[in-house]
Amino acid sequence: MRTCPSCKETSDNWYKKWRCSYCITCWRNYSKRYREAHVDIVRETNRRSWAKNEDQRNTERKFGGRSLYLELLEQQNGVCKICKNPERSNRYRRLCVDHCHTTNKIRGLLCSNCNRALGLFKDNYEVLQAAVEYLCA
Repeated sequence: MRTCPSCKETSDNWYKKWRCSYCITCWRNYSKRYREAHVDIVRETNRRSWAKNEDQRNTERKFGGRSLYLELLEQQNGVCKICKNPERSNRYRRLCVDHCHTTNKIRGLLCSNCNRALGLFKDNYEVLQAAVEYLCA
């Protein structure tokens, strides 16, 4: 049992993860007030953290490391393999690593739009061909 310096209540309800001296209720209230007062800082911090973690997971999971990504990026001159444009999205700052879901073979780097388009077509050649024929008609 400890006493919270903010609300002066004695409780076993503590954030053990951060070894915080405040009870969970006071810590949540403080966190909420901070996030509301510093919206831009919190948003930017979360975006950077998410992007960094996502890049690391994708780099390690989809291919042998960052050097292979940089090699592919250099081979493609920093542009998408399909539309030949650089990544323009603020959310996705880097080209996506496209790979075959059955063989896990890397096909190249794509911008977020082309990557999503292939995903929505479920990498189905017949459906893509039908879409090309539809556009050409």
